[in-house]
Amino acid sequence: ASTVQGSSFANAGAVDLNMIPTSLVQRAEVVTGGASAAYGSDAVAGVVNIILDTKLTGIRAQTQYSINDAGDGKEWQFALAGGTSFAGGRGHIVAGIDYANDKGGKDCYSREWCALSYNTVANPFAPGSTTRRVGDGLPATLILPNTRNATATVRGIIPALPGPPNAALNASGLLGKEFGPNGTLVQHDYGTYYGAPIFQSGGGDARQAFYENFPLSAPTERLNSFAHAEFEVTDGTKLFVEGSYGRVKGSTIGAQRRDLGLGGTLTIQRDNAFLPAAVRTTMTTFGLNTIPFGRIWNDIGPQRATVTRETYRAVVGLEAEMWADWKLDAYYQFGRTDYSQRGYNTTITPRLLFAVDAVDQGLFQNGVANGNIVCRAVAQNNAAAAGCVPLNPFIQNSVGVNPYVVGTVEQDTRLTQNVVSVAMNGTLLDGWAGPIKAATGAEIRQDIARGSADPFSRALQFYTGPGAPISGKVDIFEAFGELNVPLFDGADVNGAIR
Repeated sequence: ASTVQGSSFANAGAVDLNMIPTSLVQRAEVVTGGASAAYGSDAVAGVVNIILDTKLTGIRAQTQYSINDAGDGKEWQFALAGGTSFAGGRGHIVAGIDYANDKGGKDCYSREWCALSYNTVANPFAPGSTTRRVGDGLPATLILPNTRNATATVRGIIPALPGPPNAALNASGLLGKEFGPNGTLVQHDYGTYYGAPIFQSGGGDARQAFYENFPLSAPTERLNSFAHAEFEVTDGTKLFVEGSYGRVKGSTIGAQRRDLGLGGTLTIQRDNAFLPAAVRTTMTTFGLNTIPFGRIWNDIGPQRATVTRETYRAVVGLEAEMWADWKLDAYYQFGRTDYSQRGYNTTITPRLLFAVDAVDQGLFQNGVANGNIVCRAVAQNNAAAAGCVPLNPFIQNSVGVNPYVVGTVEQDTRLTQNVVSVAMNGTLLDGWAGPIKAATGAEIRQDIARGSADPFSRALQFYTGPGAPISGKVDIFEAFGELNVPLFDGADVNGAIR
């Protein structure tokens, strides 16, 4: 397996087909359905067998370069395979190696069709109605171009959110105000917006934050190698050994932090040392201790991620002709995947909340301002905030200005597999319409997963991160039998059990 938990694009436990050198692929065979008895429960929907050319003689080589008409997506590919016989033809060896380097693509805004940034804009029911919507006569969900975030902006916003009304907040006139240059308040341009988070069409920031940074195609570098040797020890008895190694390295630019102003995750208190005086005065007038706050942290920058996966595999096996037409196939396989993930410049949520909640130390402690701005948690002697550096959320900070709020995601996982398999097939007896064929076998498989992660990931404190480390083992014993009985010419009945 190449992964433990999987993702939106790959099932847990999936095998990475990048590990198979294309230069040695002879053909693929597909069995659709009904294969689980012979192949195991993973094959309920069918099975794909990749058949390698273990009889290749000579040398096969290929190189390829490609680039798309947008000027990105550059990729180099090299493949080399060779094979030869030895010991008078009783032995044969093949080997192949593939290398590919895909430089990836640019982000959404490099393409006109994607820069239109279509997305969904919600159209909720009008207040007090279960039939009429705010956008009267329009569907509940609209797909509109030039979408932007309505509850968070790159300069920071006091979002107008649905839900139980806060009379004082509504009366204050602060809702829907955005922090402009030097902390001044300006009215947010809502474009087309029906009051339901989180998207509007038109207005707002220059770009859709959800579409920034991510490459349309992530850069990857792939190297894999494979070798297979077999030797006919006696007539009808063949030993084989094979090994493979593969490495895939990927890198990408991920999401910038987006605090969407929902659920009160990020709030600003009235005594915040960075809060513009006019806003503080308004909060005091209307008795507001806190205000909601939404922010797209482009100034901190996006996460930069790298992933490296290395897979090792070794097999030794026996193929033998037994009595009559019965054949034996047995092997032992060892496999290991080492997975390493790093995410750089990833925000640490509790640290960012500590840093944003800044106060004048003198004013906080004895009511006399001294101009020394510290994190509130530091002023409260909270050990969890040791080293906290205050962060002004109302101005565009320089990239990397506050390293306290970011860290590096680290996850390392090792997957190990051991397999012992024995299978036999042949004619059980002669039936009235032809030979009755049978197959039987057993397999022992052990899968082990061990992983570690950094302390912030284990505590689920990163904005995006792999979470807790894993540790587990699965031991499996399986046995199967299959019978094929000819009923008459051209018609067989087949049954199998595992």
